[in-house]
Amino acid sequence: YLSFGGSILSQCPKCSLTLTNPLPNPRHSALEPGFIGPLYTLLKEYPRVQWLRHGRKEAVLDIGCGQGYFLANAKKFGWKTTGIDPYASRTLSSVRKDIYVSFTSTKSQDKTFDLITFWESLEHMPNPLTVLQRVRKLLKPKGTLLIEIPNLGSLEAKVFGKYWFHLAPTHHTTH
Repeated sequence: YLSFGGSILSQCPKCSLTLTNPLPNPRHSALEPGFIGPLYTLLKEYPRVQWLRHGRKEAVLDIGCGQGYFLANAKKFGWKTTGIDPYASRTLSSVRKDIYVSFTSTKSQDKTFDLITFWESLEHMPNPLTVLQRVRKLLKPKGTLLIEIPNLGSLEAKVFGKYWFHLAPTHHTTH
């Protein structure tokens, strides 16, 4: 157990999954604001874009897509793009017809996507197993699922301990 900002992080001794308890209030748990500038975008997006160069270039679903930077790059490489972000504003959704606020609003059929990505978004979801079960149905039989999440066992987490940025108990529900 680790106490952090009024929340307790409890870890399963068998699988190391760590949960934030109590869960954040949904009204206060929007994705943390980040500095989105040229350097940040380059550092975060460059490794991700490499997947786009070598994939089948058919259909990609980015869950937790934010402003859609990854999707914009996917389009440049010829992918058919879909993004889901519960915090996508109406303005963004009206400009970007490929970004939706929920699974149900996409009207995607089962076995639709060749690539499904979670770029630092799965840890924000209070019930990741339910989300992954839905994603499994959406992924084509030989499709690829990429999940990037902060690693509680990383050197960075060990160095910063309870001050590690990615603990973020008001935003991250699972670790």
